[in-house]
Amino acid sequence: MKTLVTIALTASVFAHSSAAQDQPAQPLPPPTKGEPSKRSKSPIPLKELTEFLPIGRTLNGVIIPSYGADSKLESILDSETVTRIDEKFLRLTEMTITTIGYQEDGSEVKESVIFMKSALYDLSAGILKSETPATVDSPDFRLTGDQLTYDAQNDITRVTENVVITIPEAGDMGDFVREESNENDPPTEE
Repeated sequence: MKTLVTIALTASVFAHSSAAQDQPAQPLPPPTKGEPSKRSKSPIPLKELTEFLPIGRTLNGVIIPSYGADSKLESILDSETVTRIDEKFLRLTEMTITTIGYQEDGSEVKESVIFMKSALYDLSAGILKSETPATVDSPDFRLTGDQLTYDAQNDITRVTENVVITIPEAGDMGDFVREESNENDPPTEE
């Protein structure tokens, strides 16, 4: 039986980086067989759009792939619309960012999907900020919150305000978690 646990937090930080900000990033070990890689992703390639998108104009059906130094696909940004608001900001609607990892055999694996109904991208700072609640789905959890901020330069994603993390396979977490049968019941000793 799968244990479903929902953890509600008033504020939380979801860091998508392999090391603390003041320490250099350490190379990650290769993924084990059958598991996706956990390599960090490259920044969202939205600055390139500004050459083709004058202020006040909108592009519909934008799909932007992002490739790593090894020419492998790392992420795909898919947005219903991208509007250039001014010199500094782009507005994206119905936006999905799918991150891609690779198994040991080289096959692609979807690592996570980030969804926002509306977001602003600061071209000078490289920061994407949701204007509506956001969702991060991965094979290990689902995270939702009122605001998501992605700092492309530091590769850090932060979700704040009314954050809820749902962990579908929480049974592996031991005594920290109990089944959701009745959240008001005190923990039991087994």
